[in-house]
Amino acid sequence: MWLNRSGFDQVRYLEAKRGIDDRSLNRHVWARLVDEVSGLGRSGEPLRVLEVGAGVGTMVERLVDWELFAGVPDVEVTLVDAHAPSIERARRRVAELDLRAEAVVGDALAIDGGPWDLLVACAFLDLVHLPTALPHLAGLMRAGGLLWLPLCYDGETAFEPVPDPDVEAEVLDRYHRSMDERRVEGRPSGDSRTGRHLPAALRGAGLEVLAGPEGYPGDEAYFLHCILDLVGGAAGDEAQMVTWCAARHEAVEHGELLYLAHQLDALARVP
Repeated sequence: MWLNRSGFDQVRYLEAKRGIDDRSLNRHVWARLVDEVSGLGRSGEPLRVLEVGAGVGTMVERLVDWELFAGVPDVEVTLVDAHAPSIERARRRVAELDLRAEAVVGDALAIDGGPWDLLVACAFLDLVHLPTALPHLAGLMRAGGLLWLPLCYDGETAFEPVPDPDVEAEVLDRYHRSMDERRVEGRPSGDSRTGRHLPAALRGAGLEVLAGPEGYPGDEAYFLHCILDLVGGAAGDEAQMVTWCAARHEAVEHGELLYLAHQLDALARVP
């Protein structure tokens, strides 16, 4: 019998999700990060990395295992998390890695120091107030610094099978509302649609988007126009539907449309 919520072990939870996060990271964005980090260091100075919401240190371990810092002679990492037991586990983990690292308990949005060369915020921005947190984090970076912001939740959770669709919909609606209505010290702290809000927030903070949900190069725009025609055709030819479709096509032309479609891959063999 599964333990109820009072038996939740955050450290074990964070350890358990390591493999899932490995499979979930966008490899296109990762490849761009690798390319950019190779030219990020400054002569005679360490590459300074800050990870906020660092948990038990699995991300820094991943960065080393995946050789992000290959060829970088000196790396200095600071991990910050508000959960003391997680940071204690992170200290033990990073002590086994071949780089200088410090893990501290604290509010990730009140960290001192900097400027930093690379900020890592994995599965973090949906836990904070994006319009204020992102500019603050950007302000910690040196000119030319990078912000890697993977696994930003975007309001899509599904479980199968579904015994009762109405109950299922209500459970997930309450789950998302719990994020949207969350307050920390009286201030908003969460957004169940962070992923789709991120491109506009990045632009609003004056940041250049190098990779991620921003724009569609080459003939990908044609693909989006076709998708919009399929959706618009199914919606009907009422005036408001036609207007909706025209506005979306225009957004594609201006590189402003974000298209999300949750899909799964599979590979099978015949026995």
